[in-house]
Amino acid sequence: MLARAFEALAREDYEIILLTYDPGVEITIIGDKGMAVGFAEHYHGHQGYREWTRRATPIPSSRSASTPTRCAATRRRRTG
Repeated sequence: MLARAFEALAREDYEIILLTYDPGVEITIIGDKGMAVGFAEHYHGHQGYREWTRRATPIPSSRSASTPTRCAATRRRRTG
């Protein structure tokens, strides 16, 4: 499963990865750099994950060697 997750990341297929996240996932941006470039401090749930991946994925023509923004995702175990 981990290999498939890395394959999905390599092809930027974030919707597949989203299937492994609990609907209550919380993503927190760490440090001031992320907020300085337009990230929110927190993203909540699947919709928040989608918004974060849209912001975190650079447009191909604007890719640069800049320092990536650090974040932390809190995953809750799926129940049921």
